[in-house]
Amino acid sequence: MDREKAKEVLESYRLIVKEKTVYKERTKSWITGPWLCTLEKSTRKHLISCDYYPNRNENLN
Repeated sequence: MDREKAKEVLESYRLIVKEKTVYKERTKSWITGPWLCTLEKSTRKHLISCDYYPNRNENLN
């Protein structure tokens, strides 16, 4: 699974907001407000994990 396909999956769950989401290439992670979602695998089988941090400041990257 590549970055774009993972992004489509996250968008379908409304975990990506175009104006507020930041993608970090080094960690293969998306940060949207209190959510941190990471692409764990990039082969035939994949895992996108999302963690919720209720106290995360939206400006933290």
